[in-house]
Amino acid sequence: MKKIKVSSINELKECIAEYGSDVLFRGQLRHYGTADHPSAVTSFDRLGCIPPEMLRWFRYADGVLTAFTGESPDMTLKQAILQHYGFRSFYLDCSASAAVSAWFASHRYSERMTVELCEDCHEDPLLLRKKMAHYDPADGQGQLYVLDRAACEAVGLTDLTAISVAGTRTRPSVQRAHLLGPLQNQPLPADCFLAHIEADCAVLRELANEAGFFTTNDMFPSATDDPILNTLLGLPWNPIAGVPNNDKEIPAFRRAIELPEYDDSFVKIASPTMAFYQGGNIADFLDIDAKLDAGAVIHISDVIIFGSTQIKDAPVFSYTKSLLDQHGSLIFEAPALIKIPSQEKDVFYEKGLTLDLVEPDLVHLGPLLVRHPGLQIDAAGFGIGWYYRIDGSGVWRHEVREDECPCGSDRPHLRHLAALHIVEDLLTTPTGSSEDDDSSPTLGSE
Repeated sequence: MKKIKVSSINELKECIAEYGSDVLFRGQLRHYGTADHPSAVTSFDRLGCIPPEMLRWFRYADGVLTAFTGESPDMTLKQAILQHYGFRSFYLDCSASAAVSAWFASHRYSERMTVELCEDCHEDPLLLRKKMAHYDPADGQGQLYVLDRAACEAVGLTDLTAISVAGTRTRPSVQRAHLLGPLQNQPLPADCFLAHIEADCAVLRELANEAGFFTTNDMFPSATDDPILNTLLGLPWNPIAGVPNNDKEIPAFRRAIELPEYDDSFVKIASPTMAFYQGGNIADFLDIDAKLDAGAVIHISDVIIFGSTQIKDAPVFSYTKSLLDQHGSLIFEAPALIKIPSQEKDVFYEKGLTLDLVEPDLVHLGPLLVRHPGLQIDAAGFGIGWYYRIDGSGVWRHEVREDECPCGSDRPHLRHLAALHIVEDLLTTPTGSSEDDDSSPTLGSE
């Protein structure tokens, strides 16, 4: 790796030009490691993993990418959403743009928690915790690294500029972002580094300014410009653990996924499309027997919403079927809400699964839907799903019918089937628990 010090914008441009266009860049304020081998490690290596948060992030990353790209995302693209919108991953950021990396090499990140007093759509007061973040111009020396594309490809390189939406500015596309990895608890190999350029932060900012990058908003488009960010900020809010949340207190909430926010998003009265979920079950808000024709309601871990598992080629759900034979219909209700990106302008959320025994060997499987404007659930119902015919061996197979869900996508229904795999496992070996409820599956009502 070549070590270079430059003192002017012209020297910096000449140095970058020497390496041509088939390179990548990474910028940071400080140099870590030795002079010959920079130490660049992933956020997971530095900060560790938080399993409950990871489940939520992966589930929402999957939904967001499916909604905006129309394709089923692989693990790398899910990690891209994690990395670029504020959570941790097994990957490292880099960019095809020297100007982008120069901006990061000349700005210092800071964040602070804030609390806002506002009202839900019914004008009931609530407190919202937000992680507000900012980049400020830094003094001193910044570090710009030139990376060998071929060596990076050997490690694993993904071009994230594909995560774009026509007519908008998504964060990965603005930053001409790439991901390196996954790195298996190791720093980026030394042969990936072609050069280490050190320059005054003012010089690096000058390069970034010439490319149109001046402010934080230039590098991190606001929710009005970035539909992916807008969707993530529209997810339901959850109660803050350990903070009293009863009639005598103003309830306090945090985002479902707590990501850094670079723009003021305060509104005095929230839209009805924003849910502030206080926990609890549908029966806490509604007369469930009157609203839903369910033979039995079973309260179960939120892993059925946020978890994932492999769908078997010949799925058998013997215990679930025995419950259906006994009760006729079932609701599996989780202590959480999930918002589906394709429904982002509505107030409906998924809260579990519903099953209905249509015929002795025919089952309808769909989502449990609730309407949740503000602080309250005010409606609940069975979502339209798929039908499954159960053969003599107990295997459930999709049977196409005219009255099945008309969405035209297999993906949400395969998710429901995967969730039923989790349900069957929890019912037969009840060791699962949610972040908020450590109990085993329980029968809520009949």
